[in-house]
Parts: sequence; structure tokens; C-alpha cells
Amino acid sequence: MKYHLDASTIIDIMRFQRESLLNFELANIQDLAMSSIVAHELWAGANSQNIGPRSLANLRLFTSMIEVIPFDKQASEQSGKLVVQLTREGMGIGNIDPLIAGHALSQGAVLVTRNIKHFSRVPDLDVLDWSKHEG
Repeated sequence: MKYHLDASTIIDIMRFQRESLLNFELANIQDLAMSSIVAHELWAGANSQNIGPRSLANLRLFTSMIEVIPFDKQASEQSGKLVVQLTREGMGIGNIDPLIAGHALSQGAVLVTRNIKHFSRVPDLDVLDWSKHEG
């Protein structure tokens, strides 16, 4: 099973949030990935907040450990359909989240995110929240 990590989960891991970090450590690293869209979000946030050199180095390390999957034709098609469907139903989830959801769907991946509110609106998308204790 492939797991796509969303930015909220990666930030929790990098901030040593207990539950997210534990789930990350228990996962098989080969099963973990992030969309290139998520990588973009992380780098944009890091650059806009002018975080220190240690945090930038940690982000570089994290993005080198986890596979970054390029946003491709299938992801574009899935995301495009998703935007139209959610908009018609009055359940829009912003501009970036449909790209992330569509990418996970196109890969048959489970999306690991703290943003359950948005992503649970996406039909057929399997969503997990590692920040919650589920034992």
C-alpha cells in the first residue's frame, strides 16, 4: 500500500508531534511518498516564513528520504474531474487540495493528512490522520 503524505503530516513529523512521528517510524519507508505539489507547498512555506538554515536542511533531508512523485497526465485528469465534481456539489476544497487528492487517487494511494475536513469530501479517496491516536 502506498501512502501519500500531505504537508500537514510532514510538518507534524518534522515538529516531532508524537502520534504522527510514531506512525511515520512504524511505516515502511518504501511505502511513503509525497506529491510534487506537496513538496511545492513545503518549499513555498519554508521560503515565505524565512525559516532558519537548520529547518531548511531538515526539509532537504526529509524530501530526499521520501519519494517525490511528479504530477503527471493521470493526476491532471483526475484532479480536473475532481474540481468540477466538488464545485458542482458546492463542496470545493480550495485550489491546491484537489491537485493533491487527484494525485493520490491517480496513484491508488492513501492520503495521510491532518486536514480530514477537506479531504473526506473527495469520493473514493482513502484518508488517514496520523496525528490522532487510533490504538
